[in-house]
Amino acid sequence: MILLTNFLLKLKKNYKLLFYSLIASLIIFYIHHEFVSWSSTTGNTKYITLSFLIKNTLIFLIILFCLLYIAFKRKMSDDGYNLVREKEIKTKAEMFTSNRKNNDAAQDDAFDKVRQKENLKTKGEKLLEKK
Repeated sequence: MILLTNFLLKLKKNYKLLFYSLIASLIIFYIHHEFVSWSSTTGNTKYITLSFLIKNTLIFLIILFCLLYIAFKRKMSDDGYNLVREKEIKTKAEMFTSNRKNNDAAQDDAFDKVRQKENLKTKGEKLLEKK
């Protein structure tokens, strides 16, 4: 069941490739069928074996191309972020360190003032100081 699900997900990701290969295969079968019907009608059966070899070779090449395309596409990322991934994107830690260097008010971290305070007091300590 898991293998079938994995196979169906790969088909879903490669539906264009599947569609174009199916169209190419149908064209090859149609041309071959027309040639076989023409050769049987005219009686010219000299190139029938060559026709079958060409048809089967083309179908084999289409299947091989599809399998190789899927195999090499698997090495690339399929999550849809390829365009974003090519650009240089900073991680959160890099953004934080670069913001600390710039020290702009708009880019400053909201909790910097709290982190830089030397002595933080609880509510209880504040109440005891007032007394």
